[in-house]
Amino acid sequence: MGTLTTTPTTPPTAVPDSTAVAGLTPTEEETPAALTAAMAWARKKAEEKALKAEIAKIPRQVRIYQHIAKHTKPLGSKLQPRYNPNDLLANPPADATLEMLMAAQSHMGHNTSLWNPANARYIYGVRDGIHIISLETTAAHLRRAARVVEEVAYRAGIILFVGNRRGQKSLVVRAAKLAGACHLFNRWTPGSITNRDQILRSMPIKMLDELDREIPGYTEHIQERRPLLPDLVVCLNPIENRVLLYECGLANVPTIGIIDTNADPTWVTYQIPANDDR
Repeated sequence: MGTLTTTPTTPPTAVPDSTAVAGLTPTEEETPAALTAAMAWARKKAEEKALKAEIAKIPRQVRIYQHIAKHTKPLGSKLQPRYNPNDLLANPPADATLEMLMAAQSHMGHNTSLWNPANARYIYGVRDGIHIISLETTAAHLRRAARVVEEVAYRAGIILFVGNRRGQKSLVVRAAKLAGACHLFNRWTPGSITNRDQILRSMPIKMLDELDREIPGYTEHIQERRPLLPDLVVCLNPIENRVLLYECGLANVPTIGIIDTNADPTWVTYQIPANDDR
């Protein structure tokens, strides 16, 4: 029989745990997230302590000022813009007040060397070489002109709003839309009133009723009709539209115009003394 040989085996040696060796056990505070939070908390406390030290260095008067400013900041009135041309254009007021006219700088005339003596009755005084227009007169004439426009529109009259200067396009379009009228913001064609049969011959002509609705059945006789004249012309810049106002005078068409201190008030039927640059 063979001899059974056995190999002696050595029992495994246990690896000592570092925490066990140190006599510690892993706790929740030693996790990385907890350590980060603890460091952040300690940093915050250090910053607060440093801030308190800096505040302690501030003189007593400054601290009193900061205390008063903190408690009085929400007190008092809040300043808000009272004049916005866009809001007035979208929602026109029922009446124009002196505050609105002042905010729109309607009282600012031209230099005293450029004035027309016919406007002396509209001028309130002179300031820094500039004529100042009386806003009370402006408000009165503006109400009268608005009344004229209202009556003509009520009777289905043809109203033409004219404004050729920069920034007046939106004004004439909005005014014409509210009044159910026509508008012109381009250059006026001379002779469109006094010689309208020739000037407007190439323009399309329609037969309309009192509600501006096209009437069918007049195709054969439409060329025999003459173009209608406006019943009222409202001009925002009379100086550039002198020819238009002259033609309206020849055709007995009443006109309304903004008359500045350098314009002639006899050009229009109903004057509104105000600044025509705004």
